[in-house]
Order: sequence, then structure tokens, then C-alpha cells
Amino acid sequence: MRISKRKYPWIGEQTWTDTLFLHWPVPVDIIRQYVPSSFEIDTFKGTAWISIVVFNAKKSLIRGMPAFTSFPTVTQINMRTYVYHPDCSERGVYFISLRVNNLLAAIGAQKLFGLPFYRVTNIFKQINSTFFVTSWTEEINKFSLQYTPEDITINDKLAQFLTERYCIWNIHRNQMIKIPIRHSHWNLRKVQVKVLENKLLPFTNESNFIAHYCGYKHALLYPYETYNWK
Repeated sequence: MRISKRKYPWIGEQTWTDTLFLHWPVPVDIIRQYVPSSFEIDTFKGTAWISIVVFNAKKSLIRGMPAFTSFPTVTQINMRTYVYHPDCSERGVYFISLRVNNLLAAIGAQKLFGLPFYRVTNIFKQINSTFFVTSWTEEINKFSLQYTPEDITINDKLAQFLTERYCIWNIHRNQMIKIPIRHSHWNLRKVQVKVLENKLLPFTNESNFIAHYCGYKHALLYPYETYNWK
């Protein structure tokens, strides 16, 4: 469900490029340990899902500011699952972690929204039509893959469930918050992926995922909304 109207006016914008989605089916009881009990786990035909999403965040601007004030490009690798709040019909995502290669971006998002951002080393490069991504920390929590998009579109019910999400749920400063975003529907394509190393999700393996790719998406960012704690 894409929301066309929000409670507050949008305050920022951002462009996402070369987005890769990797999705693993996971039992609900495994997901439950990562998600606060106030949120319900969203499932597709009774199965919970956890995802790794890789993209470059570009042209990050505060509304009304000129282009030259844009924040530098940041490569983000996030782990998320799918949740909803009992008092709100809008289903969204819950972030388990967000890894970025910029300390200021990590600190800013932690302070503003309480999101679990971490400064890591992310290397993103493109050779011809193939993208190569490597991420690691001092603890050797490494993630590495390569992916090559194809010219085959994807638009099934499961893909919509996993990608058409327009808010982030979180707990921040002892409040339950919803962080709204808005953008056009995802134009998903098939993508060939080779996971070289995955120490981010030890309970998944390197072969039972499904993958989607989108080359470009422009998003509007909104102030968060608060909800009653339960």
C-alpha cells in the first residue's frame, strides 16, 4: 500500500541507485528475537522474511536547499524485516542494522531517529554491467557479493510484499515512531547474484534467497510520527 498523503510535509529527499534486494524466508520465532514485542511480525502466507538491501544513497538534500549542499554519496547495506503496529494499518519495515561508510551519516541517523546505524567499511564498484560489494568491520563481520542485473521485469505478489513498503517502524526516546517515506512503485528486475561471504545473517545460507534489482529511485523523507507504547 503506497501512501499518497502524509501527516506532515516532507523535509528531505534522496536518490537511491543500483538497489539490490536479497530476501530469505525465516521462521517467525527467529525473527521475533530481533523485533520489539510491541510490533507484530508481518508474514506472507505464514512465512516471515528477512532482507539485506544494498544501494547508493545520492543527492541527499534538506528541502529547499540548493544542490551543492547535498550530502556525499553513501553506500548503505541494511538488514530488515517486515512488521506492523496494531494501532496503524500501514505495514512497514524494522531495521536490524544499517551499515554505512560515513561516520557523520551514522551518527546523524542514530540521533534523529534512533536507528541502528553503524560506521563500517563499504566498498562498491562497477565493472561493465556487474557490481561488486564488500563490507566489513574490525570484528571481521564481513559481507561480500557480486550482482548483474537482467532486462527481465518482476511484478509478483511476493515481490510487492517485500519491497512496496513506505514507512520504517522503530522505538526512539521511549516512544514508538513511524518514519514515513514516499516514492513511486518499484520497477523491479531480475538479477544474478553470487554471495561470496555472508556473516551478517548466520541463520541464512547462500542459496535459498530471492533477489530483485532497481536501478534508480527518488524518495521523499518525512518527519516521524509517534504512537502509544504497548
